[in-house]
Amino acid sequence: MQWPSAGSMPPPPNLFVTFTCNTKWREIGDVLRFEQGQQPCDRSDLIVWVFHMKVDEFIADIREGKIFGPIRAVLYTVEFQKRGLPHIHYLVWSHPSPNKKIVRKLLLEDDTASEDSGHEHDSPKPSSSADA
Repeated sequence: MQWPSAGSMPPPPNLFVTFTCNTKWREIGDVLRFEQGQQPCDRSDLIVWVFHMKVDEFIADIREGKIFGPIRAVLYTVEFQKRGLPHIHYLVWSHPSPNKKIVRKLLLEDDTASEDSGHEHDSPKPSSSADA
């Protein structure tokens, strides 16, 4: 990404995305099914391994423009919550800015997929303050 001049500040990001690990992901459940008495909190190695795979796929989709359209730049950091689950905070500079209707549609699709799997709490609900 090129900024107008060397002394200028970069523009603010268009999107701030949080991607959180979910212990109910199929890949985690499939492994734990074969380990009697094991809980996700007992297998931090498994949690981080699956999370890393999902993050790599998520970032590749964003960088390729599959989710928010053409991307100018990205920046993310990995953090661990108090209960030990990893998550990322992801800044996206897109070109042009993503349409709010597209972002809302993605959130609603994600929410519907979550309801179909029986895990309503897994995905964020769209904010009622978002413009259509």
